[in-house]
Amino acid sequence: MLSTTRLARSLAMEPSELFRRLDEMGLIERQEKKWILSEAGRKAGGNMQQAEKGEFIVWPEDFNLSRYEKKLHKALISATDMGEHFHTSGQKINKTLSSLGWVEQQRQGWCLTNLGKSQGGFEFEASTGKKYVKWSPTILHDKGLTDWFETPQESIAELPIDDTPKPQPSNREKLNARYPPKYSTQDGHVVRSLSEKNIDDYLFRENIVHAYERPVNTKHGDLISDFYIPAGARQGSHAVYIEFWGMKGDEAYERRKREKLAIYEKAGLLDKLIQLEPEHLSDLESHLGRFLLKVADLSVA
Repeated sequence: MLSTTRLARSLAMEPSELFRRLDEMGLIERQEKKWILSEAGRKAGGNMQQAEKGEFIVWPEDFNLSRYEKKLHKALISATDMGEHFHTSGQKINKTLSSLGWVEQQRQGWCLTNLGKSQGGFEFEASTGKKYVKWSPTILHDKGLTDWFETPQESIAELPIDDTPKPQPSNREKLNARYPPKYSTQDGHVVRSLSEKNIDDYLFRENIVHAYERPVNTKHGDLISDFYIPAGARQGSHAVYIEFWGMKGDEAYERRKREKLAIYEKAGLLDKLIQLEPEHLSDLESHLGRFLLKVADLSVA
């Protein structure tokens, strides 16, 4: 068995490049600042080996990275395949995946985000150098995706009486009941507080495309982000989520804050999250402008 570093040498690659490619293919993953083997990595022949300094990943001496990439590529589905399933175009699928925050359109092509990776996406590079993403077929049943393409239901009048228990209220319904939206913003959103209005109006004045309370569906749980800015809001900018933590000291609110942050972390989105506190509102232009540049590579004049 070979360590990943020794395997890289046998493949005439830099170890950092091999770690990156193994990560992109879902064979390894970063956990608590160290690389560990994923279930897919174990199926590919990898194993964890104990040493004095801790565990490390080892691979069979005949491990063929190129062969595995080809095998993986064949088993996955493309945006075009997904389009055929949902009776739409591959272009619309990619736009939808971008809206979900799973991919970003950059100069080098469609690039996979951390959230997309957690949803089962794999990034490849074509012979032309352009990047593209393929997916596990299970993505076709992901609720976050299917909600965009589900067929409209029959009208209530045409449906038979249903005596089954009513479903539990959604997170948004619970939120509406406790904190009803009542403040109108300059771009027509209706938000829950004056602080959120100030944030929304700032984004509108700066001509930054954004969504208010965008659902974020992940394999680690679902949440509603206060604001979401898609990739490409400025040329070359990345998608970013914004949370405004405006209710310090409320036990239920603090608990929900911890739960949301845990989901962001498990989904690999913390580096795409801007966290605003009440003290930032006194100079929102300076603070939020700086955060947008740092987190999303989005420059505000």
